[in-house]
Parts: sequence; structure tokens; C-alpha cells
Amino acid sequence: MWMARTVAVLYLISGIWCIVNPVLSASYLGLTLSSAKGLSEYFTVYGGLQIGLGCALIIGIHKVELRLASLGFMMVVSAVLLGARLISFLLYSSALWPLAIVEGVIVLMLLFEWKMCKKKLTES
Repeated sequence: MWMARTVAVLYLISGIWCIVNPVLSASYLGLTLSSAKGLSEYFTVYGGLQIGLGCALIIGIHKVELRLASLGFMMVVSAVLLGARLISFLLYSSALWPLAIVEGVIVLMLLFEWKMCKKKLTES
């Protein structure tokens, strides 16, 4: 489960960065937070959601009865993020390839953990 823990930590670090320094993290993405509403929304959606996903994965992988579902859920969320990013490259010629690579690695890590977890369950 070290890969799933690593993915959870990546989500937590990203979310914490968005909460601790939203202006800097937003500027890395090419976003300008020009109002309190925008700052609040970024803080909540980018920070809060990512921290929530990281916490959910950590809790889920430590409860045997939730492990397979947690890994599957996070794999779907991460795959949709990757898919949306790849579509954005076509639509907007975005230059955030490093994020796409990280997201792709995350999907592969979660897929591997999910398959290993499923295999253990069927062998039991």
C-alpha cells in the first residue's frame, strides 16, 4: 500500500499548499485570484477538496473492508482529472505537462494497488 499512501500524501501536500499559499499555488497554474470570492473558491475547491481526497484515501486503505472501494474511487477521480487535462491540451494548448505526467503516474500507481488488493481478496 505504499503507492496509495504516496498518492494520498501528494493530494494532501497539494491541498495544503493551496490553503497555505493560494496566491502562489494559483499563479503556478496560471490563475489570478483577483477577488475575495475567487480566493475563497480556490481555497475551498483546490485546497479543501484535495485534502479531503487525501484523507479519504488514507482512511480507506487502512480499513480492510473499504480498501478496494477507496482505491477504485481514487483511481476514477484521478483518471478523470488526467482525462480532463489531456482534453484541455487539445482545446487550450496548455503547457502543464508536468502535472499531466504526475497525474498519469498517480493513475498507474492506484491501478496497480487496486489490482493487487483485488487479487488478495479473490485469493482469500
